[in-house]
Amino acid sequence: MRLAFKNPLITFTNLFFTVNLKNGQRVYDKINMNDNGNLSYPESRLMDDHLFLPMYSAYFLTKYSKNEGATNTFDGNYPWFTYPDENFFSDAPAGGVKEADCLRTIYFGGFLTMTIGGQMVMREIPGIDMLYRPGRPFASTAGSGEASPVQQEWGPGAKMQGYHRLENDIVLKGKQDNKLTVSLGSGDVTNLEGGNDNANLGNKLIVAFKGLLYYGETSAQKGFCNLPG
Repeated sequence: MRLAFKNPLITFTNLFFTVNLKNGQRVYDKINMNDNGNLSYPESRLMDDHLFLPMYSAYFLTKYSKNEGATNTFDGNYPWFTYPDENFFSDAPAGGVKEADCLRTIYFGGFLTMTIGGQMVMREIPGIDMLYRPGRPFASTAGSGEASPVQQEWGPGAKMQGYHRLENDIVLKGKQDNKLTVSLGSGDVTNLEGGNDNANLGNKLIVAFKGLLYYGETSAQKGFCNLPG
């Protein structure tokens, strides 16, 4: 393959794709992996002159503000989780199912697929493979000797950061029609959004891939050299 890039760069980085979870919705398809200029925090997608070799996949759960301007709350203030922490995702309607129980359907029986031009290239990565439950869970209040709420532990290895090593090597091209589908397993999904305690808040799933990004001078000039690694 001949590449027409000038001064190409190779970097080990992350790509992030977001899914705003909806009560009762079990399948989220046609998630665009290409940059269409309409990104939401913390998304970073493929540009036309990108080649990307995904090596690891991960699921991160977090909150987002449905009306950020009114609440003056930035989505980046909410922690990310590699599992549905019961202490953080604790919302439940009266007599209903807790949001943490609904969010477990992402991992137990759920799976992730990838298509290029409508053709399946990555088949049913089990959500359970991307589940990592640390030894220290979230605590909403500070404990003895702690000045702030306890956050999830993050280890030095990829698995302890929620990443699953992919078994197949696929090179993605930014100009191709790259799509993701997130399918949830069986179980109650009536409270995926949470929001009964605060109707302005929803739950967001971040689909992440860690791997090698090859890009040329054009992308560097557009500022994509600062993708999180």
